[in-house]
Amino acid sequence: MTKGARNSPFAIYGLTGGIASGKSAVAGFLRELGVEVIDADAIARELRAPGGAAEVPIRNAFGTLDPKELRARIAASPEDKRKLEAILHPMIAEESDRRFAAITGRASPGGIVGVNYAVYEAALLVEAGRAGDFAGLIYVDAGTDARLARLIARDGMAPDAARQFLGAQGPEDAKRTAATHRLSNDGTLDELRAKVRLLHSSLTRREKTFIA
Repeated sequence: MTKGARNSPFAIYGLTGGIASGKSAVAGFLRELGVEVIDADAIARELRAPGGAAEVPIRNAFGTLDPKELRARIAASPEDKRKLEAILHPMIAEESDRRFAAITGRASPGGIVGVNYAVYEAALLVEAGRAGDFAGLIYVDAGTDARLARLIARDGMAPDAARQFLGAQGPEDAKRTAATHRLSNDGTLDELRAKVRLLHSSLTRREKTFIA
């Protein structure tokens, strides 16, 4: 189901990018501007947590719920990556659709004031075949060197492990092609925040944006 056409009174945009591209920073800056953001990773963590809907299927398939162990498994094995995605993606889609409906309901007269769109943040949105479900797709682009540096600094990964993990993510061409809005993020957080303000203005006006 499309989450609002570009000319709709209220729309939901997809937000994606490769690992360590800065998409979560973009989401955070949008929240500062009053935009509601649904985070697919946060939903996945809830599903994997004790008592979550994915706890038993993941434990049965992998024998563990440890995030670091699961990350190592999917980095080393494309088959394990597909197996985990097959468990999580349908559950994430169902829960995110429920939250979309709640947001859209609040956006009716007397609901959300001052912001005419919301955002769904998901790293594998394009790969899951959901890019066409949204009014548009925001893609956060970053070079390999910048992403490696962030992985090492943020997650404490060894350089070789970070390179292996990035290599397991696959090419970004499909994301770039699907994007209706693109942000380049090879600079500082202050530079990114300024770009997000421009993006916010464009999304509010339903304009396409490519910000270097």
